[in-house]
Amino acid sequence: DLSFHARFSAKSKVYSYHISHDPTPNPFSRFYAYQIKKKLDINLLKKACSLFIGKHDFTSFANKQLEGSAKKNPIRTIQRIAVIEQKNKIIIEFEGDGFLYKMVRNIVGTLLDVESKKLPIDMIEKIIKAKDRTLASKPAEPQGLFLDRVEY
Repeated sequence: DLSFHARFSAKSKVYSYHISHDPTPNPFSRFYAYQIKKKLDINLLKKACSLFIGKHDFTSFANKQLEGSAKKNPIRTIQRIAVIEQKNKIIIEFEGDGFLYKMVRNIVGTLLDVESKKLPIDMIEKIIKAKDRTLASKPAEPQGLFLDRVEY
């Protein structure tokens, strides 16, 4: 089929972000998981994740586009966010119809700030509605982010 395009024909994508909270950092996983030194509050993370589910304008969580590049529609639908606990590791799995540049890392950075009490949880809805990138947290580190699956 000549109309098929690997990026533009996708119906949904699944990204996962891996966070290691091993008390003794594993040198073999340092390139594949964001390393932190404390155990995370899973219930707070799940509650914060639920605020991102649905159809929203994610301008606040998208990095600026390059000068002269085509403007992307910032409205995306996140169908599911799962917080999966494993031994000394947490995986946050995102499923949506598409994601903006650095959107997942920016959301994870905000989730980690909520979990560490740097940002109150009720700010998430305000940040989404504001459509202002400066209000959201800095992006989480790139190691730990994986594109797991694309549905066509």
